[in-house]
Amino acid sequence: MEFIQIKAGNDDAGRRIDRVLRKLLPGVALGEIYKHLRKGTIKVNAKKAAQDYRMNEGDVLFLASFLEAEMQNCGAVQLSAQADDAAFAPNSADTARPAGVAKQNHGFKLETLFQNEHIRAVNKPFGVAVHKSNSKEISLAEIVAAEYRALNQNESLSFTAGPLHRLDKNTSGIIVFSQSLKGAQWFSENLPSFKKEYLGIVQGEINEPQYWVDFIDDAPKEGGTAYKTVRISSSGKEARTHCFPLSRGSYKGTPVMLCRFCIETGRKHQIRAQSAFHGFPLLGDSAYNADFRKGTAQPDRFYLHAFKLSVPPNPIGMPQTIEAPLPEDFSLFLSEECHFSAHLKISCE
Repeated sequence: MEFIQIKAGNDDAGRRIDRVLRKLLPGVALGEIYKHLRKGTIKVNAKKAAQDYRMNEGDVLFLASFLEAEMQNCGAVQLSAQADDAAFAPNSADTARPAGVAKQNHGFKLETLFQNEHIRAVNKPFGVAVHKSNSKEISLAEIVAAEYRALNQNESLSFTAGPLHRLDKNTSGIIVFSQSLKGAQWFSENLPSFKKEYLGIVQGEINEPQYWVDFIDDAPKEGGTAYKTVRISSSGKEARTHCFPLSRGSYKGTPVMLCRFCIETGRKHQIRAQSAFHGFPLLGDSAYNADFRKGTAQPDRFYLHAFKLSVPPNPIGMPQTIEAPLPEDFSLFLSEECHFSAHLKISCE
């Protein structure tokens, strides 16, 4: 029998073999995985292993070659088959990494703001979903995961680079992805202590800083739509947002403000829902702006950008402040459509 050999990386260490195999063979039922381990069609270091065996960095999985079709396209696989009775060499799974990164067919260049072996912060474009909602949609999660796999051959069998927090599809700006298990764990455990700041264009005039404390829950879906919104209610989860007015402008005769938002909580559509509830909806936000539905002159999108992320001192080499420049179309809308100053100071206190 021929076997494909795959080497475990640092992020596989300590994980049960059945969990690693579930990642590597997503189309194989757990019961079948256990059967392969008992029969020896899946081995560790050329020997049979129990289903609760915990992996070590450098362990080599031996998978019967007929399982190749079931493998996740993870880029960590060395497709060199060996005879069952061949002498086992500890480094037989080491291969040269193919050059380059995953081919990108998404039509834009993904801007990386910071990257090391633990995390990657990117400047998310407007209109790109973090997670896909249908099979035809491009998602940022898939793009980043594919690039990670292409550049990390033989690093891990079970680790997948993924987003560590959320941004709406039509919100641009900073979003952070894991690049290691250590990075994912530290980021997730410390997320409540991070400071996240946004820039947005609201309708109306705000003369002084605002501090909004409300409760948010899911709004009932309207018939025939799959789009989910939230609402301010007397129950639900607490949402806390600071709003600082930065500059005045106008859009087709409607007063507008450029505001800086600092959120203390991370609820779904938090800024959009609270801004509208307190009388300053995001300009162009059809889901929360009542004037938009009445036919008032509005742009065909809203403008909200996550421009700054501040984190505490950390063991993963992440800078304590990351900033994302405004997208070009956002800057042009400010200066050409709303007549804001082109040289706004946005990193303010």
